[in-house]
Amino acid sequence: RDGKIHTGYYKNWNSLSKGLKDVVNAERAKDPSRKGTGGGGNKQKGNKALKKEVAALQRKIAAIEKKRGKDDDSASGDDSSAAENQGNAGTMFGGRAEKESKKKAKKQRSG
Repeated sequence: RDGKIHTGYYKNWNSLSKGLKDVVNAERAKDPSRKGTGGGGNKQKGNKALKKEVAALQRKIAAIEKKRGKDDDSASGDDSSAAENQGNAGTMFGGRAEKESKKKAKKQRSG
């Protein structure tokens, strides 16, 4: 067409000669408007794999934090109030001190 090589769709692409296919492909490679076209892969598959990886890493982090115990909790900023109330669950349920006194009283009755 006007001395230019047609770079669009060829209905009979498989019947073209290797030399003509090479010329068309070379011309297609020169065309800047064709950059980035074609396929691109399955992005959903990549996202799914990344989500699985993130979930696995979050589980590992949770396991490590659980192993460390509550050392990290006291470092979060409430150092003084957390240390003061550690043995006291408040007055609503009696707290740890009441539980210990009940155990002592039970031991004295049975022993």
